[in-house]
Amino acid sequence: MVDYKINPNELVETIDKVLNDYNKNIVNKAVKTETKKAMKQLVKLTKDTAPVGKRQKHYKDNITSKKHIEKERFAGLSYSEIWYVKGSDYRLTHLLEHGHMLRNGKRSKAFKFAENAYNEVEKNYIKSLTEAIENGK
Repeated sequence: MVDYKINPNELVETIDKVLNDYNKNIVNKAVKTETKKAMKQLVKLTKDTAPVGKRQKHYKDNITSKKHIEKERFAGLSYSEIWYVKGSDYRLTHLLEHGHMLRNGKRSKAFKFAENAYNEVEKNYIKSLTEAIENGK
């Protein structure tokens, strides 16, 4: 064990420095890696469960993600990714997810593929992020 000689006046500053270093090294790394894993899983799951119509180019082929924010802020790292649909197929997302009116006056089926995938991935993401932070990985 290392003996640190700290003045009582410097105790608060030293504790603050140690906690900030822990936040930068452990928490930020865990948030970034677990967010990337979760987004990759979300994209794969939505591609697998997205409805396939009669079109030659399928809607599910345009589902992807990208990094949205990666900034270091006062309170720590801000990192986020966005799930989206490339090209003009983004317009179909709301219609497929919630259903829509048809020409004959009936309503189309709502597939809820994105919502179901999100709910499944969110549970695993929170669990794995908590474990990563607690274990210091």
